[in-house]
Amino acid sequence: MFRISLIVLICACRFNCLIAAEVLVQTNLQYGTGTVNASGTPGTKNLLLDLYRPVGEGSTNGCALVLVHGGSFVSGDSGSLDMVDAGRYFAARGWTCLSINYRLAGDDPPLHPALTELTALERSMPLTLRWWTRVVPFGGCG
Repeated sequence: MFRISLIVLICACRFNCLIAAEVLVQTNLQYGTGTVNASGTPGTKNLLLDLYRPVGEGSTNGCALVLVHGGSFVSGDSGSLDMVDAGRYFAARGWTCLSINYRLAGDDPPLHPALTELTALERSMPLTLRWWTRVVPFGGCG
């Protein structure tokens, strides 16, 4: 299976090579809910993210990355080793990283027949950004 992980840059700014002494990791933070129809039973699913933040005075460059795991919309998780490594790597260099989970094909998100699972991911991105602006102080880019 071909796996690609997507990294979305929230704001354009210079790359900071600063290595933070510590990275704060918070897992399973709810950023929204999504409608599902798994097993023919309508309901909702909590949409969760993992947050990676540099710790220490002057350790952040004020920029953020949204990390989206691969898995062809049938598998994958923000807690996979490649996503954890990416979150820690970029946070240690001054970036705040939001590694998101989204509804997979098995969750049976309600979609018009002409739409794809990609639409479920596209609908998750604005929820992530709204959560980010509400919960995490954002001072702009370096």
